Amino acid sequence: MRAWGWLLIVACSGNGGFTADAGSDAARVVDAGRDAEAPEDASVDAGEDAAEPSDPWACGPSWGARRHDDGSVEVRVDAPNATRVEVAFFDAALGTSERLRVALVDGRVHVGASELRDAGLGTPLYYGLRVFGPNWAFDPAWTPGSELGRVDDVDADGHRMNPNKLLLDPYALEVSH
Repeated sequence: MRAWGWLLIVACSGNGGFTADAGSDAARVVDAGRDAEAPEDASVDAGEDAAEPSDPWACGPSWGARRHDDGSVEVRVDAPNATRVEVAFFDAALGTSERLRVALVDGRVHVGASELRDAGLGTPLYYGLRVFGPNWAFDPAWTPGSELGRVDDVDADGHRMNPNKLLLDPYALEVSH
């Protein structure tokens, strides 16, 4: 007996639902090596609870960074063992220092468009995360490269937080290098 595999690639529609326009590359159904077009009614209605088209969180994971229509940025991080998480913004992918660093409160932060502009940040927006934890206490005088607040490389519970290490966002939509 032959097993058949199906893959339907869909994109987020403006109403927060999912759609696949017939004839587009996103509507191809891969059927055991043969392409077949999806039917024209291949959309899934999101119903009454559909997000507004301008909601950057309408599709995809609820973590990471999203830019809003007004130019502001919202960052959401799940780090239950961290005592403090900061998002560091850069104006280039390599060879530049932080232009702005903002602490998250309850796992999220909203950075206004004017604050980004004042820091000289535009599009694309480059960012990374700095994490403090039980083994590296937050010290307001800490700067990248300093040892202030360091308790141990690894504590008894295995925490390895180190704000000197700029972390990639695992939910980032793109990685520059």
